[in-house]
Amino acid sequence: MPRRPRSHSRPRQAPDLLELSSGTDTLAAGHPWVFRDAAVRRLGALPLGHELDVHDAKTGRFLGRGLFEPEGTIAVRIFSRQPGEHFDLGFVLKRLDRALELRRTWLNLHDTNAYRLVNAESDGLPGLVIERFADWIVVQPYSDLWSTIPAPLIERLTALGATGVLLRPRQRSQAPCLDLLAGVAPPEQAEVLENGIRYRAFTQDGVKPGLYLDHRETRQRLAGMLAGRRFMNAFSYTAGFTVAAAAGAACESFNVDQSGWCHDVARENLTRNAARGEHHFITADVLEVLERWDSGPLDAVILDPPAFSTSRRGVQTNKRDLARLVTLGLRPVRPGGLLVVASNEGRLGWPELLKHVARGARAAGREAALVSRWSAPVDFPTLAGFPEGDRLKVVVATAGPIGNK
Repeated sequence: MPRRPRSHSRPRQAPDLLELSSGTDTLAAGHPWVFRDAAVRRLGALPLGHELDVHDAKTGRFLGRGLFEPEGTIAVRIFSRQPGEHFDLGFVLKRLDRALELRRTWLNLHDTNAYRLVNAESDGLPGLVIERFADWIVVQPYSDLWSTIPAPLIERLTALGATGVLLRPRQRSQAPCLDLLAGVAPPEQAEVLENGIRYRAFTQDGVKPGLYLDHRETRQRLAGMLAGRRFMNAFSYTAGFTVAAAAGAACESFNVDQSGWCHDVARENLTRNAARGEHHFITADVLEVLERWDSGPLDAVILDPPAFSTSRRGVQTNKRDLARLVTLGLRPVRPGGLLVVASNEGRLGWPELLKHVARGARAAGREAALVSRWSAPVDFPTLAGFPEGDRLKVVVATAGPIGNK
């Protein structure tokens, strides 16, 4: 929170006015960010979290109410489209209740106790993500606006039946641990349940989740596709895709990641679920493994690179190099097999992602025919006018014959 929430009984000052010279149509269409270079005048030394009324400089049209951030490319985060509404404790709790109601109404939680409770701007709480991992709730700020989490918010989260409420630090430089805000910290082997499958809730460093919740439907869909298959899970992390597939049917998997501890957690999860099949763990650079692959054709290759992953040779597997990754990923796939490409880069839109897949396939001398695509599940809502908020994109394509014959 930018400051201690104000009491409704205290007098309010007239809001400051921010006029925009550009980006007004985008903002009017629902985008929640005002970039620093869009303001008519310099914002000066306003305090963090200062409330502003945002208007179109040409027409005077009211565009929204926002909170000021003195650093970074985002100058103002819109929190309301209603004139006169204030970002106080009552507002925060009301938006939390609305987010919870959305999940209660539309989210299928059968045999599942890990999901997102609040998705930042798209749930009306700019820069704040809240997730549930079984009996523990994790609060993760993505903005300095939440440098202090108000006690009533923590109390409301605890009232959801949480054993503990934890804070995931925003800055990478901070100690690798989850700060306890209330209740009891989770044990090292704390588990979550997803579609009836058991996973470790948190990794050894205590900061990263044991699985990324936006891929819940991906794991469920791929489990059916990969049953009985031979596949590679590249950038496998804790091998959630493999665990979901192997929990239902025997399969053979090759899980590739540069971090050995990821493989340790993956093996634990396979054991938790009495998974069947043969599973290999390769601690190496994904690009090098794909280039040197000589272990026979695969039915499928899954490519789920981190948004900014760097190989040992200095090649970044982000959106600039995704086409090359697709080219390499198609090499082991048998004709008629599947290539799965996932991106969690908000600045990479669907059209650009599909272009990368097409270019990579052409460079490999293969055709790639799309058979399915999807985004994040219902607990990851995205404002219609906020393309950067639509982060997860998954494409499944069949691999044509080598040489397009």
